[in-house]
Amino acid sequence: MAVNYLLICEIGPTYDFVRHSRKTVDTWSASFVFSYIMSETAKAVVNAGGKIFLPYLDDDPLYTGKGIVSAGSVPDRIYFVIAPDKKEAVDDVLKLVVGNAISKLVKEINKSRKETKEDEILAFFNFFHIYQPIDAAEPTHKDFIEAERKISMRAGFRPFSRSHGAGVKKWEKCSLCGDRKKICE
Repeated sequence: MAVNYLLICEIGPTYDFVRHSRKTVDTWSASFVFSYIMSETAKAVVNAGGKIFLPYLDDDPLYTGKGIVSAGSVPDRIYFVIAPDKKEAVDDVLKLVVGNAISKLVKEINKSRKETKEDEILAFFNFFHIYQPIDAAEPTHKDFIEAERKISMRAGFRPFSRSHGAGVKKWEKCSLCGDRKKICE
């Protein structure tokens, strides 16, 4: 049995999000949304008993809630060390964290706009996580290599569906990307 687990959490599709950005504010917003969801993930995993291994977030205002958040600053991949007795609690929070973070964002958006479609936003994000058993208090280089291989394979197996149904009707397409259904009226 493993002494601990190396947990990797990753969100995407970062490239697809940025690729469809037409203005600087779109790129900033995309970066912020990914960072916000990952900061919420980090908080949830830590509250469930995990320890952040990488990156260092103790001074990050988005993660700590202290200071001014001027941009997205939390990366799309976070590494944690999880004790075996905390794994089940961490699993439980990982099932809910992205949905909860998006619900908070949609509530804020709906204060200024009407009819943001939460389910369409949730369907856009890919959230992956893997556990790598480790035989020490911290992962070795070999543990990192194996964990990186696993998370890369996991991301490669995700079935992608652009939208519900056979396609998106012209009048239902997003005015920014033109590929997916619009999420705001």
